[in-house]
Amino acid sequence: MINYNKSNFISRSFVCLLTVSISLIASAQNIDYNDTLSLSNRKIIKGFSALDSVVPNKKIFIAGENHTYRESNSKLWVQNIKYLYAHAGVRNVVMESGLSTAWLANEYIQTGDTAIFNIIEKYVYKEYAERYKQLYRFNRDLDSGEKVQVFGIDLERGSFGALKVLSLLLPYTLQPHDSIDLHIESIRGMAMYQDREVFDDKEDEGYNGYTYSVSSTLQLVIKNFRKHEYAYKDFLGTRFDLFSRIIGGLEQTIKWRDFDSENTPQGYVFREKYMYNSFVALLDSNPGKYYGQFGRCHATKKKADKNSCEWYVFKSLANRLKEDPRLDLQNDIVTFGIIYGEDDDYADDDWELVEDEINALFENLAANRVMLFDLSKDSILADYFVDDFDYFFLNSYQPSEKNPYYTELYDYTDSEEDGKITIGYSYGLQELDLWPLAERHSLVSQAAFDEMIVWQGGNITFSSEGMVSTSNVSFMSPIEMSNSNGNNVVNTKLTGFTYNSYVFYDLLSNVKFIDFLLGGSLGYSQFSFKVEERTQNPGNIATGFLGTTKKSIYKNPAITGRLSAGLLFNIGRLTFGGEVGNVFDFSKTEWRLDGSTISEGPETSFSGLFGAAHLGVNFDL
Repeated sequence: MINYNKSNFISRSFVCLLTVSISLIASAQNIDYNDTLSLSNRKIIKGFSALDSVVPNKKIFIAGENHTYRESNSKLWVQNIKYLYAHAGVRNVVMESGLSTAWLANEYIQTGDTAIFNIIEKYVYKEYAERYKQLYRFNRDLDSGEKVQVFGIDLERGSFGALKVLSLLLPYTLQPHDSIDLHIESIRGMAMYQDREVFDDKEDEGYNGYTYSVSSTLQLVIKNFRKHEYAYKDFLGTRFDLFSRIIGGLEQTIKWRDFDSENTPQGYVFREKYMYNSFVALLDSNPGKYYGQFGRCHATKKKADKNSCEWYVFKSLANRLKEDPRLDLQNDIVTFGIIYGEDDDYADDDWELVEDEINALFENLAANRVMLFDLSKDSILADYFVDDFDYFFLNSYQPSEKNPYYTELYDYTDSEEDGKITIGYSYGLQELDLWPLAERHSLVSQAAFDEMIVWQGGNITFSSEGMVSTSNVSFMSPIEMSNSNGNNVVNTKLTGFTYNSYVFYDLLSNVKFIDFLLGGSLGYSQFSFKVEERTQNPGNIATGFLGTTKKSIYKNPAITGRLSAGLLFNIGRLTFGGEVGNVFDFSKTEWRLDGSTISEGPETSFSGLFGAAHLGVNFDL
């Protein structure tokens, strides 16, 4: 029985190995590695022969990319548009961008307006600006009714770009109604402000610490627009429709951000449905053939559950279009996966089952080339990617430099700032029970130990995205007493220090000028009690050294903790406010002399209520 199983296993393994080998040999034999695209050649379109007989009968072409490879993706985008224009009749291009960004791109590729291009250069990656320039050069030689158009179907994720376009739609020759004048002027002013402060090539200064928030400005504009739409319509005239649609996109973006900020699947589903509904509305209003190049998770024929999209197990944009019976596009959509042969392109185990087949394809592909590969040529790859793509673009170009320019996707003036550091002074009062020490003094001196203890020190605070950490060192104001008894004089001095390391959470992290902090600390504190005895008769101090004075220093160290609440106000660079809370002493209350506990000595604790005022200067990180 054992021999039979072993023989059966060997024979099945041999058949499987033979099948794989035949498949690889057949694939290698049918692949023309000279029929590839050089993306640096803008004149000659080569490498698409596998599509020549397919694309005339299809309506929608969707490619899925890894956004890291911006340069080669952008060049391939232009090449694909040129090919599909000539062989499939594609005149419409949809982008993974909001309406405002697409409007800027379309205005430029239709007109070649250099003023529009100057804005594009500031507001998007340089690779994207370059691709629009190449598409304009292609478009300018076409008849007016045959030019390529660009449309955005994504959310208005870029607040900067949306506000800039809104400002471009405002007429300068008309005076707006009083009900909207405040917001019209604010849009203009904010657009000029962000041009100067955000997009003036100050790359080393980052994107934090701005005086004004684009997102907050837009939220006020949206509220005013919904309340006074009639006034906007009178003021904007024919530009009202576009203005209104951008406002609507911003409203949907706010809903999406609420979902996304909570890391919920609703955020992913909401965005995918928004893109799908935008595409459907576009197909209804503007019939024709379309090309779109999106992130790979949007481009699979079924739900996106691999291709570095394991986290995105939801119905993709392409799948929603393909499965919508009203659209009747089941056989009219072609999908392309763009893969790069680099570790950065997918998770370690993402394509583990077909890793050898994919590596074999890249081994013979020259550097800086793109090859179109029909997945049906390889039975193993066809079976694995049957629910994802019809074709691969194998891209051997290297990824673009990471983030050299500001991305259009995010508004960094909001809660996404890197953080700040605050250096300050603190003045505190604490209620402590020092009566055991007071009892060792004369009645006249005891009252001083019954007062609130004063602490003074410094703070250094780091805050980012709602989390705040503070280090504090403070020293108590000394209590000094002198007691006399005949020829003997006893002077005492009580001092102390405390170090605390806090962790707070800012309950008002979205409000820049107020920090409402709740948290606690763990620290180390210590009292020192110096006792100096003097006498005119040295014999009365048996343990004194060579004189008439004996000095002893007693210590009471403690591990302490604090629970506290604080309220701080940030006015420009100035930070001021206070905190209140309670101190807990986790250590022994006995005092020590030379490290030894005094068994019958006084017992004091650092536990007690406290309050502190803070004044400091803050700096952006």
